[in-house]
Amino acid sequence: MKVFLFFGAEFEFVSDKKTPRHAGFASVRYTTDKDEFQYSSNQIALGYRFRFLQSENINVYAQTKFATYTISESTTTYVDSDDPGVLISSKDSGSAFDAPFIFGLGADIKLGNGYVTLVYDSLFAAFVDNQDNFPVDFAIGYKFNLQQ
Repeated sequence: MKVFLFFGAEFEFVSDKKTPRHAGFASVRYTTDKDEFQYSSNQIALGYRFRFLQSENINVYAQTKFATYTISESTTTYVDSDDPGVLISSKDSGSAFDAPFIFGLGADIKLGNGYVTLVYDSLFAAFVDNQDNFPVDFAIGYKFNLQQ
């Protein structure tokens, strides 16, 4: 299992009701690379959340990302088949727009003027060929309430 750190920001759009059930969100995130697996990406995503458990101090929700735009770069190093003593490195970069419908679960826990957020983002992804790999996409963050 490979572990990568990612950093991101998210804007969540909700109604001005005291306990809104529905929300839209836009997120941006950057995935770092590691020495043994050189891959990095930037992703912009649009999504939807439905809060199915709500209280004063905790919200639990299901979410889906329905559109993503990802820019990625990777470096692959391999042994030259003609000369086994030579290592060859090749860089590959690209971008893709997807409508993947990535489903996840999350919770917001009240802390101060905001919320600690725990999200398991990729429980299931429809319309994505993942070559039988199952991603574990877990995020921890803090949401600030910009509305007073």
